[in-house]
Amino acid sequence: MKENHSNKSHWNNHASQWSLIGSPLRPCNEDVQMFTCALIPAGEKGLLLGVTPELANLTSDITAIDNNPAMIEKLRAQKTNVICGDWLEMSFPLASFDFVFGDGSLNAISYPEQYEILLKDIAKIVKKNGLAAFRIYAAPEKAENVEAVVYAAAHGKIGSFHAFKWRFAMALTAKNNNANIKVAAIYREFQELVPDRELFAQQSGFSLAAINTIDVYAGSDTVYSFPTLSQVRAVTEKYITELAVTHGSYELSECCPVVTFRV
Repeated sequence: MKENHSNKSHWNNHASQWSLIGSPLRPCNEDVQMFTCALIPAGEKGLLLGVTPELANLTSDITAIDNNPAMIEKLRAQKTNVICGDWLEMSFPLASFDFVFGDGSLNAISYPEQYEILLKDIAKIVKKNGLAAFRIYAAPEKAENVEAVVYAAAHGKIGSFHAFKWRFAMALTAKNNNANIKVAAIYREFQELVPDRELFAQQSGFSLAAINTIDVYAGSDTVYSFPTLSQVRAVTEKYITELAVTHGSYELSECCPVVTFRV
C-alpha cells in the first residue's frame, strides 16, 4: 500500500479520531469473535494487515504490518510486534504464517490490480492449507442511489453516521461505475448534498462530532475501494479458496462480511 504525503496525513488524522469511530467502520466484539472462530484452527502465528487495535491480540503470536508511523505507535503501546512496511511489497519468507487477516484491508487498496498483487503474496507467505480472513466492506449487488441515501439519513432511517458514510460511498462508486473512489470525492459530494451540517444533525440524529469525522477526507489523495462481493470473488478465486462468509448483527453488517479463505 504505497503512501504519499497526502495519504500519510489522511491516516494520521484517521488514527487521531479513532475514538469517534463506531460500527461498521470500527470492528466490534462481534467482529472479533467471527475472526477468532475463523482463524484459531489455523494456529497461533498470524499476520495482521494494518494496525487495528481490536485485532492485534487475536492470538499470542501476531505480527502487524502498516506503513503509517502514527498508527504503528498507537499499536506498539499494546506491546504488539509491528513492522513498518508496505502490504504490496512484503518480503516475508515463504510459508511464514499460519494465517493472514485484516479489517477493511482490501478496501484500503485499489481494485482489482492491487488486490491481485496482495493475494499473490498471501498465497506465498501463508503455509499450505493455512487461512486468510478479511472483513470486507462490500457494496450491495443492487446499488443504492446517492440522493436516496441522504434522504434516508435526513429522515431518521439510518442509525449512525458511520453506516451512512459507507452507504454514501458505496452509492457513489455505483454512480461512477468504478469500485475505486478518492475519499476527497466522497467529501466533495457530501458537502454538495449536505450543505448545512447542523440541520443534518438535527434531522438525522447524528452527532455533529461524528459528522465532522468526514473532514479527514478533504483534499486527500487516498483511494478506497468498494467492490461488490461478486467482484471480490472474481479476483480471490484465482489465488485462494473461499470457505465461509459470516455476518454480524449490527447496522449494515450485511455489507461487512468476514470472509474466510483456504490458502
